[in-house]
Amino acid sequence: MIVNLPKYRNRSIIRERRCEGSAGTDVVTPASLLILAAMLRSDNIEIEFIDANAFSLGYEDISKRMQNERIDYILFPFVPGIIEHDMRICRIAKKLNPKCLTIGYSWSLRKNAEQILEKYSDLDIQIVGPLFSVTEELFRSIDVHDDFRQVCGIAFRNENNHVIINKENKREIKLDELPLPAYDLLPSFNPYQVYSSFLRPFALVLSGQGCPYRCKFSNVAGTKYDCRSASKVVQELKLLKRIGNIKYVWFFDECFTLNRRRTLEICKKIQQEDIKINWFCDTRVDLVDEDLLKSMHAAGCIGISYGVESGSQIQLNSMSKGFSVDQIKKALFWTRKAHIPIPLNLIIGYSGENEKTLEEIKSIVRVFLPEMLQLDVLVIAPGSELEKELQLLGTSESTMSLALNQYFNHKAILERTLSFNPKWWVNSINLLFWNPQLILPVIGKYFIHK
Repeated sequence: MIVNLPKYRNRSIIRERRCEGSAGTDVVTPASLLILAAMLRSDNIEIEFIDANAFSLGYEDISKRMQNERIDYILFPFVPGIIEHDMRICRIAKKLNPKCLTIGYSWSLRKNAEQILEKYSDLDIQIVGPLFSVTEELFRSIDVHDDFRQVCGIAFRNENNHVIINKENKREIKLDELPLPAYDLLPSFNPYQVYSSFLRPFALVLSGQGCPYRCKFSNVAGTKYDCRSASKVVQELKLLKRIGNIKYVWFFDECFTLNRRRTLEICKKIQQEDIKINWFCDTRVDLVDEDLLKSMHAAGCIGISYGVESGSQIQLNSMSKGFSVDQIKKALFWTRKAHIPIPLNLIIGYSGENEKTLEEIKSIVRVFLPEMLQLDVLVIAPGSELEKELQLLGTSESTMSLALNQYFNHKAILERTLSFNPKWWVNSINLLFWNPQLILPVIGKYFIHK
């Protein structure tokens, strides 16, 4: 059984690499779990798949499903902050079948396996290495000799109940070698949405992963980049159209445009094959140019989330962002010129913030008037370089307290900067003219839901 665990206090949860945590009203397809299901199914393992998060199922519902099936193994992701909630699945599995092998993984907590296994005795194995490679090796080991000592990239308990962390798994399966996600295991795509319930049918697509850049607050910084080929990406889009008539896709890559040639090839193939799909992506301001953005919009791109974080060069340098304020301004200008809406990501509460740096953040907002403002309070991600620095300084708690105090005040100021500016309304209406597919979602988000 592969399980995307239930919501937490009625809030949707994302359990994908850098986005392990609350998703608010967004409900995304569990991309990694669907790929794992396709992998294991190709090895003739019978799969029972449950997306409890999307279909608002509770642990009681999962328990009933488990009672009706013979479950030998249960595989699930868990996330920081709600680990007690997530680990309930292990107790349920062991109660129904003491021999059921419970296997969990968490990108953020992969280095905390010893403490987790010592605390949660019903968790048998934690995957700490590359998810797809380790899972393949683990299940082949189970099938052959049921000996975990030779499986690289896992932590488990031995016969004396001592936690063993095996050596690192250095072999990572290329994304292009993996099967397409097993979307047929989903009952429907009805629950999935992003930003607005009007942006449906929707799917999250993992077309690439890894970020070679060194942002201090990120726990995926400095990870190896890998991606599916343009042909495989388009093949998955066609599958989504055929199975679920998907109209909106979020490419979940940390830096979707890192490989410029691949991005252009994806755009070209989408147009050549006349795939009617709208898509969002995440990338950096130093990984776009005017011609690339024009091609992306022509191929259906209706939103680029730039991790700008700040309008202050001092803050950008402190974060190790690796780009300049001038590059931010050029990228936002080109994006607006290409008629692509801008969901601008900014961070409040970073170390060294002061009135001058805050004013520089406000200046970026006033000048470029982004259609969406994603203002985040500083989150100290487990495993990030920032976490290590703050632990050495002993300032993590005070930094978070300062961030929370500043967040609500500056969020209100920046939102007023947009909504009270006539030019923002003119820009937004103009963008709706170029992106008419967003008219209903905008009306729904800002008027109907309110």
